Amino acid sequence: MKTGIKLTIFAAVLCVGATAALIGYWFVHESQQPGKYGRNLEFRLLALNADNESQISGESTTRSGDAFSGADAQKWIASGDAPTGWKWLPVIDSLQATTMAGLGAGEISRSNDGSEFLLAGDSNEIALTHRAGAPSWGIKSAEAHSSESGPAVAIILDNAGGDLMYQLTQKHIGRSMAVVVDGKICMVAKIMTPIRGAIEVTLPQGQLREAEELRNVLLSGRN
Repeated sequence: MKTGIKLTIFAAVLCVGATAALIGYWFVHESQQPGKYGRNLEFRLLALNADNESQISGESTTRSGDAFSGADAQKWIASGDAPTGWKWLPVIDSLQATTMAGLGAGEISRSNDGSEFLLAGDSNEIALTHRAGAPSWGIKSAEAHSSESGPAVAIILDNAGGDLMYQLTQKHIGRSMAVVVDGKICMVAKIMTPIRGAIEVTLPQGQLREAEELRNVLLSGRN
């Protein structure tokens, strides 16, 4: 996917420094029909280095077993291996500088041959994916439009997706989540409130074409 996204924000605009934020808002679907699209879209919680817990504001790093010791984190960074239920995912090349600058103190990352990777969730408890054995979900629509904050893509999850997103985000307020398209991380944002139903990805001013490209990519991933 070719995109010039530098900073993206979900649902409502809230930005502190280079850190994007996920802020959900309630959306009631009119139809129970499953979404037709979104097969190439995923949402994955990012792993934490427990040694940096004191620097991670407002989080409980032990309640879901997704924080690891500094020694283990360094082992996986050096080897490129990943613990069970997690996987290394690449950050889209054009977004590496902004994404890495916006990370918090605890996320686990590694560099390899000029590419950046983040340790992201790969189980149903910490990720919303289409992997084998995962619950079925999709998106009903994705529309590019202009807003006061910049070009944006409004994504409507189907009922199953909204329920799964709420279950995931309400347990991890304050944590960082990666948004993955076609197997690559296109943004990282902090979960500020439980999210359900509707999500908006906001791009920097002047990038309406990139928003339209993202919309087209999402609608190409049919379920």
